[in-house]
Amino acid sequence: MANKIKFNTPESLVYVGLDCETSSDNFLTGRPIQIGVSIFASGLLKEYQSFIFHREIDDWSLEAQNIHHIDPQALLTAPSAQSVDDELFQWLNKELDYPASNSLVAVGWNVNSFDFHFLKPILPQTMGLFSRRVVELNSLIYLYAQTSLVAYRTFDELKEIVKSEGRETLDLYNIGGKEHQAAYDAALGLVIFSNLKDLIR
Repeated sequence: MANKIKFNTPESLVYVGLDCETSSDNFLTGRPIQIGVSIFASGLLKEYQSFIFHREIDDWSLEAQNIHHIDPQALLTAPSAQSVDDELFQWLNKELDYPASNSLVAVGWNVNSFDFHFLKPILPQTMGLFSRRVVELNSLIYLYAQTSLVAYRTFDELKEIVKSEGRETLDLYNIGGKEHQAAYDAALGLVIFSNLKDLIR
């Protein structure tokens, strides 16, 4: 590993679906409780998902739980943030052949303002692989909505259309799960980006 040196050129950037579920959407008290990552590697769509140990209940939001349906008791035996950081860092290195630091581009919904905020403090090794560049899917769909082919669609209508097409793509890859499970959302975001990027060029 020590002699694997790679330079961070634009050609070396790798797009990675990223999503986390949290105990609350409050930036001051909420904590990440599940992380999902999705990549294209060796012609396959691959996923990583893990709960993250969390035992505090004073920051637990019933509103958040009603969205992701994660039982707080399941987190009491979950791996620590450090263990998840080590495992995910090793997984990405294995699957992507030791990517350079800052060479992964996160793809997701509000990934820069939400997921990065929660994940960077607790997963320093893994997040060190990610570039400051991100693909914000809401912005991408908004851009797509401005094209003449889909100008008659509202933003919400178009968002549901591309999500539906994304779910169909996941079925082709035999990716199971449901929305608001971190790995599924990460994979869904990645295939939506893959489906849209050539249409917008």
